[in-house]
Amino acid sequence: MTLLTARDLRLSYGGTPVLRGVSLSLAPGEVVCLIGPSGGGKSTLLRLLSGQERPDAGEVLLDGAPAELPRLRREVGLVFQSFHLFPHLDVMENVTLAPRVLGLGDGPALAARARALLEKVGVGPELHGRRPAGLSGGQQQRVAIARALALEPRAILYDEPTSALDPERTADVLYLIRARAAEGIAQAVVTHDLPFARALRARTVHLEAGEVAGDAPDLLETPRDERTRRFLRARLP
Repeated sequence: MTLLTARDLRLSYGGTPVLRGVSLSLAPGEVVCLIGPSGGGKSTLLRLLSGQERPDAGEVLLDGAPAELPRLRREVGLVFQSFHLFPHLDVMENVTLAPRVLGLGDGPALAARARALLEKVGVGPELHGRRPAGLSGGQQQRVAIARALALEPRAILYDEPTSALDPERTADVLYLIRARAAEGIAQAVVTHDLPFARALRARTVHLEAGEVAGDAPDLLETPRDERTRRFLRARLP
């Protein structure tokens, strides 16, 4: 069963093509790793899949049907590379803001759910009153994931979740992604960290020049397209 589908997505900026007919599917509980050179369209694809942008052509489907924008933004969470936490709000306020605006519960219920989500991602109560500037990069990453989970999404998309993290924090992110997969959440992960991509043991999709150059569970071990082989030779030992 497919949960989230990109069908022949095309997008250009200022006449320059960024996506040239990209198709991709995500099933419940599946993790897909998106790799490729900078400018290949990976982050743009995440923004289209989460409803942050609209394609010039093609469509995004939820459960096999064209996705309406409000539902897409509600059911597909996006964790930005720079986290995009609100700097003037503390941890609890960042996590509860979107559910409160959407009327998904009252104050006490939202606060209780936020505390449970923060515990799930390893953010202790001593950090709940801090603003983002008072958190480490790894802590901000965890809060961003909790914020995405607060809307009870069916899919979560991550843009470079391990950038600027040390190996210990990278291992934490790996654990968090696997735990969400076990809960049935579909996930797509953009990364330049190929050892991290290998550790995910996930289906891997190679995007280059706005096109899918490869899509296979064993792509990192047995690439079939010459573009993928060339990309991996330059980046893997």
